[in-house]
Amino acid sequence: MKLSFSTRWRPMFRLLAAGRRLRGTPFDFFGWAKVRRVERELPHEYLAALSASLDAKDLAHTQQVAETAELMRGFESIKLRNIDRFRKRLAELAVSKDSE
Repeated sequence: MKLSFSTRWRPMFRLLAAGRRLRGTPFDFFGWAKVRRVERELPHEYLAALSASLDAKDLAHTQQVAETAELMRGFESIKLRNIDRFRKRLAELAVSKDSE
């Protein structure tokens, strides 16, 4: 569904568009939210787990680690729950790799 806004909103939208320059800086107040802080950590965690599985040279295990990225879906509280599932799955895979 498309929303329509009157021309009174144009200055606000221009201000928001100008705020793009603040993304990733300490002045990015949308980035202060817990879900955004966690999202910034995820690529590092995922790549570390993926590179560790590549070192093991076990294709099936590497594929399972790569598929964990599918768990990180949703918005806000749903995403935070799914990130917990993602981290638990990575921990399970790490334990299973160590036990082999």
